[in-house]
Amino acid sequence: MQAVAQFGCQPGAVCEIDCWGAGGPRKFTLTLGAVVYRYPNSNHLWLGTDARNDHYLLGDDAFCDFSKALKVPATPPVNPMPK
Repeated sequence: MQAVAQFGCQPGAVCEIDCWGAGGPRKFTLTLGAVVYRYPNSNHLWLGTDARNDHYLLGDDAFCDFSKALKVPATPPVNPMPK
């Protein structure tokens, strides 16, 4: 598994990540953070949220808006939703 980007939340805050793809819109709520990652030799993006180890397949056509979460420094944005 290869991390593509990491995001966090301010302590005590609730952050939201909105994603769009073939399966329709999805909203993820987190209190700690999230990691977007992919497996080698795969185009599919996965989203891991919080410390509960929740993992969601975003797919290779997904677009996500991470603007309500804090991007951890030195990581590139991943398929940001055009504004």
